[in-house]
Amino acid sequence: MMIANPYYYLKSDYYGSGEIWVNDVLVQTIKGPITKSGVLSAQIPINHAVLETGVYPVKCKLFPRFETDSLNSKSGFKVKFYNCDIYNWDNTNTEINPPLISPKNYINEEYKVASELDGLPYFEMNTQIEVLFPKTLEGWQNSVELQDIDGIEEQVFSFYKGLYRLLENHDAQTFLDIAKDKEILQQQAFYLSPTKVQQIREGMKEIFGRGLNVVPYKITDLRPVFMGYGKLISLVRTNGKPFLQFDDPENETTIDFPVKLQMKELGGQLSII
Repeated sequence: MMIANPYYYLKSDYYGSGEIWVNDVLVQTIKGPITKSGVLSAQIPINHAVLETGVYPVKCKLFPRFETDSLNSKSGFKVKFYNCDIYNWDNTNTEINPPLISPKNYINEEYKVASELDGLPYFEMNTQIEVLFPKTLEGWQNSVELQDIDGIEEQVFSFYKGLYRLLENHDAQTFLDIAKDKEILQQQAFYLSPTKVQQIREGMKEIFGRGLNVVPYKITDLRPVFMGYGKLISLVRTNGKPFLQFDDPENETTIDFPVKLQMKELGGQLSII
């Protein structure tokens, strides 16, 4: 049944590090010290990743906890899939797919708790999700495929260096201006009111205004990640975290800015989406 204002999202519980990909777009990264113990739960909107009616792949990756080398019987995840009408959540919220659940523990021949994941460096599960939209969201789906463009990685690094300088200078307004295409897509995909958009902008300015230091980097610690079937690219650190980060020592964490770039037409400029 077609919903007037569909809002597709996932609910994830991760016992370990991980990534969730929808339509070849990274929608959730679970990495770093926060994965040392416990369960990491999140609600993840995905309209911006799928954009239009169709059937799309979902990939859930599981990695060892921070500072460990392998999975064990306490590693795992559960990911559920939902849709609702954003303006009638309580009456329309529905689970739309069988959940993805990593293998359950069992008692082995020695009467000890064991798991198929014991000792593995990595585990992955895949499924598909069908979505229905009354109209197509204009996002990155018609952008240029980037992998075969000569010098694309140099262009991407140059763009990111400019963003890095904005963080160093705590220039939130210019950062927001450059990310206008992303703001427009999110406003449409998540049904954000002008008031909510302004709140997000003010929240960004508050973060930049705290005077935090940018997490330093080495070029050798960065790698490009293509997404969206080659139409998107992101620069990430070798630990899987975004290139752009503020150090937040008061809360013993980092404030991350995951940025995806597109090129709307061949020979054009890169832009944030």
